[in-house]
This record gives sequence, structure tokens and C-alpha cells, in this order.
Amino acid sequence: MITFEIPGEPMSQPRPRATVVHGHAVIYNPKLSRDWKATAHDHMQQALAGRPPLQGAVQLHVIALFTCPRSHWRKRDPLGRRWHIQRPDGDNVLKVLK
Repeated sequence: MITFEIPGEPMSQPRPRATVVHGHAVIYNPKLSRDWKATAHDHMQQALAGRPPLQGAVQLHVIALFTCPRSHWRKRDPLGRRWHIQRPDGDNVLKVLK
């Protein structure tokens, strides 16, 4: 089993963006997404350092923790942990890690 942690807020796989450069369409990923993927890649490389390449079927378990919205902060009656039901959805968070 290989376990690692990626610091920061989980990110989803965004849609590719397109622009026209010198009359040709260019497809790119937003900078925030590229930076997050680079950070995730670095942490994965550190976790796999010195190990042989993975072979066969791979099982992926992801625990994504999000910060509590300010509108849910309460001093007298704190809310416990809850499911994250806003954006990004679980499928898109998995896509960026795969």
C-alpha cells in the first residue's frame, strides 16, 4: 500500500480552455489546474521513490477534505463534519488524480 497526502484544498479536473493564436486554435489547461497537478505529481513521486513500477490492477482510495464554509461557523452550537455537496463533485476530484 502506498499512502501520501497532497496539501491544500482538493481541486477538480476543469474543462480545457481554447484560444486563437496566430489564426490557429490552441487548447490549454488553466494555470491553477496545472500548478495543482504539478504539486500532486511531486507528492506522488516522493511516495513512489525507490519502488519498482506498479504492475497489474491498481485500486485507488481518495479522501478529500474541504474547509468549512464561513456561513457554517457557529460558536454556541458547532456543526460537526458533513458531506461535501457543492462543487467540485467527487468524480471530477478523482479525474484530476487519475
